[in-house]
Amino acid sequence: MPCDSLAEAKIDLGKVDRKILASAMTALGFSDWRITNNGQLTIRGASASESLVASVKQTYAKQVVVAQARRFGWKLTEQPDGKLLVQKARM
Repeated sequence: MPCDSLAEAKIDLGKVDRKILASAMTALGFSDWRITNNGQLTIRGASASESLVASVKQTYAKQVVVAQARRFGWKLTEQPDGKLLVQKARM
């Protein structure tokens, strides 16, 4: 890649919640990114790879669970293997 060009990774995510995506991108350490109305995510300074796509999708999914837990008052506990344990509040 020439030294005057900048790497960009483009990922098709479809319909996403922009606030939740912002949380996921922050958790992954990306600050220079944008998403189009049709769900095309562009990350500047990153090269597209299967592992990057998987990381973005997995982190977004985790942030969706966290957001919904907050919304419904569920208790979240992160397990040592990285999985989330969700406990509903008793009614």
